[in-house]
Amino acid sequence: MDLWSDNIICKIRRKINNRNVGILDSSIKLNESDCNVVIMKNIRKIVSYLQSVILLLIGITTAINIINCIYIKIQFVLLEENQLLYIYSSLAQVIGAILGLTIASYSMIDSKMKVYAENDDTVEEYIDEGRRECYRCFLFIIVFCILDIIFCLMTIATYSNNLNIYTPFLMTESIILFVFVLIEIFRFVMYLNPNEVSEKGEKDKKEIDLLYEKNNDDKLNSKDNLKATFSMFVTNYNQLEQTLIKLARKVINSEDSYYKIKIFDALDILFNGGIINGQVCSQIDEIRRYRNAIVHSCDDEKNINGYIYERTKDYLKLFSEVIECINDENKENKISNLKQYGEKNGFSETDRSIIEYINEKSCATISELAETSGRTRVAIRRRLELLQRYGIITRVRDGKEVYWNVNK
Repeated sequence: MDLWSDNIICKIRRKINNRNVGILDSSIKLNESDCNVVIMKNIRKIVSYLQSVILLLIGITTAINIINCIYIKIQFVLLEENQLLYIYSSLAQVIGAILGLTIASYSMIDSKMKVYAENDDTVEEYIDEGRRECYRCFLFIIVFCILDIIFCLMTIATYSNNLNIYTPFLMTESIILFVFVLIEIFRFVMYLNPNEVSEKGEKDKKEIDLLYEKNNDDKLNSKDNLKATFSMFVTNYNQLEQTLIKLARKVINSEDSYYKIKIFDALDILFNGGIINGQVCSQIDEIRRYRNAIVHSCDDEKNINGYIYERTKDYLKLFSEVIECINDENKENKISNLKQYGEKNGFSETDRSIIEYINEKSCATISELAETSGRTRVAIRRRLELLQRYGIITRVRDGKEVYWNVNK
């Protein structure tokens, strides 16, 4: 079952009142956001399978080329000796130049992206995902270029006036690989889109809004949340983050230290110190993701999700109470209130969908979780690492296969 859109499927099933006749129940409405969830998920599936499609096309064209050279013997490339030697020697040089430029550009771009992420932790996830995608594409470019250069040199080496079986295959295969090298270079350039962070932030925001849509409808009816603005949410979040870091410094007795503690470090310190539980960590991280997404999104209106805004205010109040009583006898009561609030609200919607899928299907892999949730492997891997860090799931290795189990 696809947990990402199972609520939509249930709506559709309920809408069909009579399964055989197909009479529609007009009391149940399928709104635009329901359709958007499915559309976004399908788009992400297509993108995730793009690399596999390219490899499949290379395999198919290579197989056709082999069959043609052995049985059909149609010459797709008809060149004289001088033309062949000149074109394929030049092609090898061009591919070598492309390879060198790609390596130089990748090393420069990757270092710039790394520095950018280190200086701005709000884009760290997006930059990390972009770096992984660029690296994967970069590896394919290197492999294709090296193979193409080898085929070009072998074409020149095996050429004779009486063309044998190898030369036509090598000639055609060199052209095929060159075309796919150009396709991979185009994909590599597309990853360098200057609006990539904004687009990923917009996607993240829409996904979180859709996950919390049901809860958001109830929360938006309150007066406070109807007045919630972008500045109000960001102000509350910044106060929450500073409170978390301040509390973490108190726990490890390093209030005067100049070492910069990030929110990830603060959550680890507080979790290991018994101040918070896994549910609180999951919810705080979801709020952090939402803040990063809305800050970098392309949405001019910056509409705030009422449910997340309400939760941000609640956590700010609870953590402020803990930090005020950190050295008092009421400390344990305040910590207990904080943990109970986390247990009451449970895990974030994203983590809950992952945990439910792992519970339903034992031995779940990253690929399966990415496919069912509609998220990238990088995003799923990050969520799994956090859930494992907080003792919610366990990583199990069975030979080469790695899967996950939920701790009881």
